[in-house]
Amino acid sequence: ALFDPNGHAYPLQMSEESEAQGNERVLILREREHSFTFIHIDHPPIPSLLRDFSAPVKLHYHYSAQELAFLFAHDTDAFNRWEAGQVLFRQTILQQLDHPQSTLNLPSVIVEGVQRILHSETLDPAFKALALTLPSEVELFEAVPGEVDPVALVHAREMVKVALARSLRHEWQTMYQRCQRTTFRHEDNGWRSLKNLCLAYLNAVDDPIAVELAQVQYQKADNMTDQAGALSALRDRQGTIRDQL
Repeated sequence: ALFDPNGHAYPLQMSEESEAQGNERVLILREREHSFTFIHIDHPPIPSLLRDFSAPVKLHYHYSAQELAFLFAHDTDAFNRWEAGQVLFRQTILQQLDHPQSTLNLPSVIVEGVQRILHSETLDPAFKALALTLPSEVELFEAVPGEVDPVALVHAREMVKVALARSLRHEWQTMYQRCQRTTFRHEDNGWRSLKNLCLAYLNAVDDPIAVELAQVQYQKADNMTDQAGALSALRDRQGTIRDQL
């Protein structure tokens, strides 16, 4: 799909066609080099490639940070939206690894992309939780060519997590409260995942209120997911409450 600057997919009409045929196309590559020409595109488009992971390959396309943030915020394909966010997070973490900053200020495009995900009324909460989870240490190790200091890599990831926590503290807290449910239901598992992610971000910074939220969640939980989520949020926090729980 090809998106315009407002996040709408262009109707796709190839040069040899008489009219547009939808706004998403499958292109079959049969040659080492293959060219496809679309017409009536009035702005340089942002391509959404391998939608629905339509081919089992690793794609190398040099998206800019702004383009990745755009796809993270607007892409209508769930896989590509998730992938754009993961690439954006990974690039930011690896930049912090290569050029450490004692206080990390995230680019506005990342903050705005996360905000749009959180505020969306149409996205499933389970998808929100998945999309806003940082790449794991294992994925990051695989992305670094050559040798890497594992302690430095974990620290770089934590710095990005702390920066996200600080930049969006109000949003994490608001969404945490919105995810609350009075009784356990299996079909609310997506809300639980998002709630526990918000709790983890809230506890990424030194905030006694966040610690109290985790304590109350653990003590009042009627399911093991919420208990584990509270323990996980407090895992790296030093203090009496963590030790007691």
